[in-house]
Amino acid sequence: SKLLAANKLSKKSIIKPGQKLKIPITVASSENRKITHTVRKGESLWLIARRYGVTVVDIKKWNSLKSDRLSAGQKLVIFGKSSSVSSKSIASASSKNKKITHRVKSGESLWSLAKKYGVSVSKIKSWNKLKTDRLSIGQKLVIYTSGGKNYTESGKNKKVVHTVRKGETLWTIARKYGTSTDTIIQQNNITDPTKIKPGDKLNIVVQ
Repeated sequence: SKLLAANKLSKKSIIKPGQKLKIPITVASSENRKITHTVRKGESLWLIARRYGVTVVDIKKWNSLKSDRLSAGQKLVIFGKSSSVSSKSIASASSKNKKITHRVKSGESLWSLAKKYGVSVSKIKSWNKLKTDRLSIGQKLVIYTSGGKNYTESGKNKKVVHTVRKGETLWTIARKYGTSTDTIIQQNNITDPTKIKPGDKLNIVVQ
């Protein structure tokens, strides 16, 4: 390991009390950009780490956190990977395409919106510079549809109560109902998706 190499030790080396060790640490790359994230109600370290493409360990280290517990309004320093979102995808939208501003409603996901407007999830994310699949109710999205109104207005959403069965994961459940894992997490205020178990009931809104 790096610790052994830094101190010229082997796995069989005996460490004595008072012995000084060199501890290699990973310094945030200058290519990474510093982000100050304000914790929202229902967010967990796992969700925030996933959103910014980092690990829970990294966030705890950067903020000197001793536990996984967070409070709404708490500010966290995160070094996210810098990524310049190309505007080519926006510019490539044909002048013949119709620009629509869609306001996200309860139960909607990128998958359902892509299906509704006849576009791909990746295009919606690119047009709106989204880094995750997570949406918020009331959020405005720009969508370019091909000439003419080639999409169908969705009817009323249907609420389903799903009982988790053995072997199921949020991913398989989301796929079954045509929604996203982030949408299910948001609708059920799940703080740790890895802890869902058989018998748990999940509220899922489908179109």
